[in-house]
Amino acid sequence: MEYKITFQQGFEDICKQEIKKIIGKNPRKAKGFFKINLDEKELLKLMFFARSAKEIFASENEENKLVVAGQKRTYIVKNNPPNIDCNLAYCLVNYSGFKKKQTLLDPLCCGSKILIEAWHYANKIPNGKFMLNTILQSEFFKSIDEKEKSILIANWSETKNNELEIYGMDSYTGNIADSKVNAQSADAGIKLSCRSIDWVDCVFDEKSVDAIITILPSGSGQSTDVLYREVLSQAEYCLKKNGTVVLVSRRPDAVEKYAKLFSFKITDKRDLGNLGIALKIKRI
Repeated sequence: MEYKITFQQGFEDICKQEIKKIIGKNPRKAKGFFKINLDEKELLKLMFFARSAKEIFASENEENKLVVAGQKRTYIVKNNPPNIDCNLAYCLVNYSGFKKKQTLLDPLCCGSKILIEAWHYANKIPNGKFMLNTILQSEFFKSIDEKEKSILIANWSETKNNELEIYGMDSYTGNIADSKVNAQSADAGIKLSCRSIDWVDCVFDEKSVDAIITILPSGSGQSTDVLYREVLSQAEYCLKKNGTVVLVSRRPDAVEKYAKLFSFKITDKRDLGNLGIALKIKRI
């Protein structure tokens, strides 16, 4: 059956990547939305695991909308700038290639949306228990094959005791306090530290981190340039040989300048609208 998918405006490209990763298909662009042919199993996978889509609904029945990843997260208690959309934070984790047994760091974590979404991503949690209950109570889910139900539910289990290597640092005590509130609300076992970016090489061993994801400030003064340089300098120290850095910035030229200085290369870019450009960075 043909379905329509809508995404949050401004980051369609990065969302399409997630859809393809889940079901192996690319949505086709149409006027104001995307189209895709899905069988029952593929639709269920998107309902459970896609975080980037805003709505999915059958082409011939627009009244029967299946609201999936794009609905508002239930865990956000403290909303700190930069106000990155939670769906996009999830997509950035997916974009980085982060895996459950790896180490992830956000050295400028603010309210820790990226870290919480990374924890959900690693544990294959749709949108917390609220999202799971929404799916389980839907008429569509009640009508499908029992075997398919059991397979999908088996992938969603209690994760409170999972010890994952997901770390956040921030120099402002208020941001760390707010992060702890958000993490507790989300039942996310992330690890937080009130330290500035120049402490990374004291906290982490050399070449011990698999993925670094963060949102860089958009200012153009000397202090911002110093921060950009420090982020790449610390990444050069702690990132594993095959690790990945994903930086979101409105100043991609500055990112490229300091990436080159510390022997990194830009391997991919994605336009995120008003938030800036997402740059995927690897060691040369």
